[in-house]
Amino acid sequence: EGGASSSQESSSVVAKLWRTVSGGLNSKVDESLVQSMAMGGRSEFGFNPSKNPNSGDMIFRAQQIRQYMERGGTPPDVKSQPKTVKESAKKAGHFYSMLQ
Repeated sequence: EGGASSSQESSSVVAKLWRTVSGGLNSKVDESLVQSMAMGGRSEFGFNPSKNPNSGDMIFRAQQIRQYMERGGTPPDVKSQPKTVKESAKKAGHFYSMLQ
């Protein structure tokens, strides 16, 4: 009972923090794409230790991805499915280069 409320509260706090560190209204970056990529396919943003033991990494990834895109970088196509190991490695390298 207390766990569900605690999870909802932490989710709400994290969502507020997300809005605070996002690019805001002046940003030309697609914030929904940034959030989707930063969440790494997870369905919820908040802290859930069984699904994401380190929710702080989402905020870091979002900041890095947003900065990369603001500098003119293009993100990897999130809808394409690599067909070979080489294509998978290339797509992963592209994603992680945004975090540098």
